Amino acid sequence: MGSAPTTLAGASAQGVSSAPGNHAYAMPAATTPHVGMTTKQVKAVWGEPVETTREEYAKGDIETWMYAGSRSIRFDMKGRVAEIKW
Repeated sequence: MGSAPTTLAGASAQGVSSAPGNHAYAMPAATTPHVGMTTKQVKAVWGEPVETTREEYAKGDIETWMYAGSRSIRFDMKGRVAEIKW
């Protein structure tokens, strides 16, 4: 008469549960953005930007997001982080 093991919120997608004896470890969440991240990943780390600018080029647009504290992130034409300024 056992009960089903309970899982941590959102942990089931990562394969981690709170069941006794389970020693699986989830990957730690990123705390700072890095080159190659997507816009969605950056928003998960730093949130919504204070201001955005877009430069239009024949091959695609380059977007720059500005944050408080003079931080900015520049995305390449594929929407991936190309440059981070602190």
